[in-house]
Amino acid sequence: MINPINPYGSASGVTTLLSRALSKSKPGEFKPKQTATINIQATLDNAKLNASRQQIFRSALNRLEGIRQGLIEPSAEWETTAGYLQLTGQPFKLYINEQGQLETIAQRETPLPDHNTAQQEKIARSLESLDELTKVVDLKDKKAELGGKLAYGVVRILEMEAHSPAEETWEKSFQLYKERGEPVKLALDANGELTVVNQLDHDFSDVENVDDRLKLLAARDKLDRIFKGVSSATETWEYAAIGYHADKDDFFLDLNDDGDVVVRSNALRDPTTGQVSTKNVLPDFLKITDEDDPTTSAQWQEDALALYGQKKGFYLDFDSTGKNIVARELSVVNLTGLNKPKSMDSEILAARLSILA
Repeated sequence: MINPINPYGSASGVTTLLSRALSKSKPGEFKPKQTATINIQATLDNAKLNASRQQIFRSALNRLEGIRQGLIEPSAEWETTAGYLQLTGQPFKLYINEQGQLETIAQRETPLPDHNTAQQEKIARSLESLDELTKVVDLKDKKAELGGKLAYGVVRILEMEAHSPAEETWEKSFQLYKERGEPVKLALDANGELTVVNQLDHDFSDVENVDDRLKLLAARDKLDRIFKGVSSATETWEYAAIGYHADKDDFFLDLNDDGDVVVRSNALRDPTTGQVSTKNVLPDFLKITDEDDPTTSAQWQEDALALYGQKKGFYLDFDSTGKNIVARELSVVNLTGLNKPKSMDSEILAARLSILA
C-alpha cells in the first residue's frame, strides 16, 4: 500500500521532490556541461577568426584591383609579386601565413599546398596547355595593338590633309615627302612605332617574296627616271603616279592581288561606312583571321582565358569532385574556401552529444 504521507515510498523520494521544487529549471531545460561551453566558445572564436580572414582578403583584393587599374603603386612584397602576376596573367593565390601576414604563391613556380601530388601533377599539365593558349591570345593582341597604331597614323594623315599641323617626327617627314611629290608609305619600325618610308630611297626589304620585291624595285627606278625626265610614262600606274606627284597628293607604290604595280593612298575611308581603314597600309602578317583565335577544349580554359584577358587574378583548382579542373577568380569566397562547402554532420553530432552529456 502506498503511504499517503510519503507517496514515493521512501525518504529519498522526499529529497527528490524538494530538489525539484527548489530547482529554477523549467521542464525541458538542462544545464550544459563545462566541456560543451568550451566547445561553443571555440566555435565563436573560429567565427571571429574567419571573419578576420575574410576582411584581410577583402582588403588585399581591393588593393590588387587598384594596382590593376594603375591607381595604386604596390608597396609590400606580396603586393609587388601579386601585382606583377596579375598584370601578366599568371595564375597565383594569396595565403595568410602563421604570422598573420599575406603571402603570394605563383602557381607556375610552386604547387599550391591545397592539393595532393596527383592533383598537383594534373594542374601542372593544365598550366602547360594554358601557356600555349595564352601565346595565341598574346599574338592576336599584339596584332591588334600594332594595327591600332597604323589606324591612328591614318587618322593623323587625314587630319593633316584637313590642315592639322604636323607634330610627331614621322608626321613632319610625311608632310615633307608629300610636298615634294614623292611616294611615301606609313609603316612601323622595328620597335613597332609609327614611321614613314620614302620609297624612292627604299630597298623594299620588308617584302618577303623575292619576285614582288624585284617588281617594286624596278617600279621605283622607273618612277625616279620619270620624275627626272629621263624616261616617259607608258603604263597606267605610271600616269597615276605622275598625277599624284604634280598635285602633291598622298600616294605610294604597291602590288595588287594579281602582282601588278599599282598606286595607292595611305589615307583611306571605307566607302560604305565612312570609317577609317588601314586596308592599304596594314601588312598581311598583321591581319587578324579566324586562325588567330585560340582553340579551347574545356570550360576551364575559356574561363581562364577570359580572366587572363581582363588581367584579373586567378588560379587553377578542382571542382567539388576533386577530378575536374576549374579556373577560379581571386575572390573572398574562393580564397576562404566558401566555394567548397563540406558536410558538417559529424561536427554537429559531436556538439549535440557534448552538450547533452
